[in-house]
Amino acid sequence: MLHFPERHRHGITIHLTALIDIVFLLIIFFLLTSNFIMEDAIAVKLPDVESIGMPVEKEVVVVIDKAGNFFVDEQRLEAKDLEVHLRTRLNLSVRKNVLIKADREAVFDSVVQVMDMAKKNGAKHLMVATEQR
Repeated sequence: MLHFPERHRHGITIHLTALIDIVFLLIIFFLLTSNFIMEDAIAVKLPDVESIGMPVEKEVVVVIDKAGNFFVDEQRLEAKDLEVHLRTRLNLSVRKNVLIKADREAVFDSVVQVMDMAKKNGAKHLMVATEQR
C-alpha cells in the first residue's frame, strides 16, 4: 500500500485583535464627536434668525413661555420674585450677562419687562436666544 504525504490545508483565520482595536477606536471617535446638549425642560419655540451670535458662558437664563410665565433654573417665578432673583444672581455673577429665552408667541411686553429688570439690577449684556433657520 502506498502512503502519500498528507497535505495540511491551513484554514482561513481572522485576527480578532486588529478588528477589536478598530471597533474600539471607532466607538471612541463617535463618543468624542457627538454633542451632549442639555435642553431646557420648559418647551419654548424660539424665533428664527439667519445669523449666529457668539455663545456666552455662565449667564443668567430667564425663560418666558407663551403664557407669559417667567422661569429661572426651571423654577416658575412671579414678576416681583424675578426681580429679587435677578438682583441676587447678578450680584454673584462675574460677567453679568442675562440670556432671555422667550417663546415666539410670548407677549413682547414680558420680554421688555425682563430686560428692564435686568438692566436696573446691574446686567451689562442682554441677549435674546434664537434658532438658526
